[in-house]
Amino acid sequence: MRLPMSRVYRAFPELDAFSDEQCAGFVRATKRRLGRRALRVLLQGIATVLGMACGAGVAWAYSEYVLGGDSLRLTDAAYLAMMAGVFVLVIGLGGAGWLVTRDVLLRRGIRRVLSTRGTCPACGYGLTGIPLVADGRVLCPECGFHATPDESLGEVQVNEAGVRLFMPSPEMTKAGGRVRTPEERRRLRTRITWALATPVVLLLVLALGYEVFIRWQAGVAARERPGAPGLVEFVLSQQPPGTKEGDPNAWDSFDQARMRKEQTDANTWRAAAAMAGADGVYPSFGALYDRSVSGQAHVDERNERGRVLAIDLLGQYRAAGVFDKLDEMATRPFAVRPITLPPGAPSLGMLLPELGVAREFARINAGRMTLALADEDEREWVSAYESSLAMSRILKSQILLLDWLVAFAIEALAFERLKDFVASRPDAGTVQAAEGAFVRQQSHLPSSSMIEGERLVQQDTIAWVFEDPSRVRLERWSRPLKAISFGSHLPSGRLGTYRSNLRAMDLRFAVLRGKIETEPHERTALAPADETNLLLMALLAPTPDRLIAPSTMAALHRRATRIMLALERSRLATGAYPATLAELDGLDADTLRDPWSGKTLGYRREGGGYVLYSAAADGVDDGGVFDPAAGPSVLVPGSIAGLDYLIHRQPGDRVLPTPREPLPISPDAEDPDNQPPG
Repeated sequence: MRLPMSRVYRAFPELDAFSDEQCAGFVRATKRRLGRRALRVLLQGIATVLGMACGAGVAWAYSEYVLGGDSLRLTDAAYLAMMAGVFVLVIGLGGAGWLVTRDVLLRRGIRRVLSTRGTCPACGYGLTGIPLVADGRVLCPECGFHATPDESLGEVQVNEAGVRLFMPSPEMTKAGGRVRTPEERRRLRTRITWALATPVVLLLVLALGYEVFIRWQAGVAARERPGAPGLVEFVLSQQPPGTKEGDPNAWDSFDQARMRKEQTDANTWRAAAAMAGADGVYPSFGALYDRSVSGQAHVDERNERGRVLAIDLLGQYRAAGVFDKLDEMATRPFAVRPITLPPGAPSLGMLLPELGVAREFARINAGRMTLALADEDEREWVSAYESSLAMSRILKSQILLLDWLVAFAIEALAFERLKDFVASRPDAGTVQAAEGAFVRQQSHLPSSSMIEGERLVQQDTIAWVFEDPSRVRLERWSRPLKAISFGSHLPSGRLGTYRSNLRAMDLRFAVLRGKIETEPHERTALAPADETNLLLMALLAPTPDRLIAPSTMAALHRRATRIMLALERSRLATGAYPATLAELDGLDADTLRDPWSGKTLGYRREGGGYVLYSAAADGVDDGGVFDPAAGPSVLVPGSIAGLDYLIHRQPGDRVLPTPREPLPISPDAEDPDNQPPG
């Protein structure tokens, strides 16, 4: 007969007198009932799953807290070795759970079989192996009760000495169990109670432990949250050397210019435009320097009315002292914007109407520069140019990534107007004034500073999430958490812990900082998407291209500005543009370097002018082959090869921007009710 794999029955002293075949009969007797057999398989399966889960948990904890968690970087061989170890650990603990549970249940089953007939019915004392008395009964040595064995079931055996012994047979379990004694029923009730209470107690302990943890975590997050004071402290640390708190603040001048502009708008056109609804006239400062027409009569007519109103407003802004305040702003190096957070809101929810006003001032200054060149008013042009660069400078000294992006956009608009400026062939004094304005308004901060500011803002937002345990309990279903998504659908992912979010954030920004501090020709591929599957990282982490492309383009514009102004100085000194950029005085190799190729920017003389260009994303100088339709897209990695990026084409003769000829306005415009106010 095939014996069971486990010989656990030898752990019972009561079975020492039985042969292996008889013991195997006891083991088989424990498996006869289908219900008990199904319950045993279920319990062994649960133990196996728990063992595998423990193995996986140990492996995760080792990688998270010993090897560094998210920052773990392994070679392929080491990774395979670690995964093999994890596999062995998980399978081993799962198998151990199966075997241990099997043996425990087997021992309990054998004990149950023995207790069916192998114990005293009165006190439960084991009678196995006790000799029978003369009347064929068994006398309990514990309580003196006489039990009668059933010889038909093979419960009486004769040993080698001829002594008849009480030896219960496993076959007797076919007849079913006996009635339980009161003590057995009490023990059964106790076991059932513990079986039901243990999961409840475990759940309560886990819930209590989780609650204690998230409350402790909330205290840590609240203590480490920067808040408005921490954000202001960072902005103060970004101010130019030699400045201190209490110095005249450029933001005060900006606010005064904004208020004077808004008052002028309210008195001049805003109320009338609001009353007129969609047919109202709104100023279009972009129409002053963008002389394109749409070809649609009603659109061009509306733009023409906006252009006329914009010209009128420039005079009124000047009279109201708006431009004087912008000039004053440009003279103040210290610039700290007040930071106030709404009660109970993170720094991510800061409202910044100043950014929209700054972009509007940039468009106003671009219009001023265009009209100043047409009127050959060099002083007005330099004033508008410097105040635009000053707005870019003071935005860069603030904390938000959005501040820097708006600053880059303002610089790009000012650079376009600079190209008109050099095309006008300015005199030496005006070139010197423009260079002075450019130098004075350059930020002392590297582009990587915007990473530190944004990192602090995101740290504040993460701490805000975790400082309230209710947000952690509900996770993605928390109403405040949904609020910071600005109404959009929350991305997939888990909330994680406060520390795991900080680690993932620091890693992401460290990678971005490295990308921004290097030029395109030195960069490796961008970091892969965050693999932590954290909800807040998907919600808060900036897109790399959104940061890197504007930063690199702004660096190109700054280099091109210095080169173009140096070319004008060379023209004024020698009467012609130089043959190569190497002939320019006062410019180092870094200024002349093309960010996309690492070599000198492309340059060639063309007639009486020149062409300045970049080798574009492929890093190959194609001799200045351009596609006007492609534009800046050739700077994107993977774009069409064989094209360069045109920075500026200087005409051979002096070119002044001429204001666009007034477009015809319908006769209805003569109606006084349809005229721009004032």
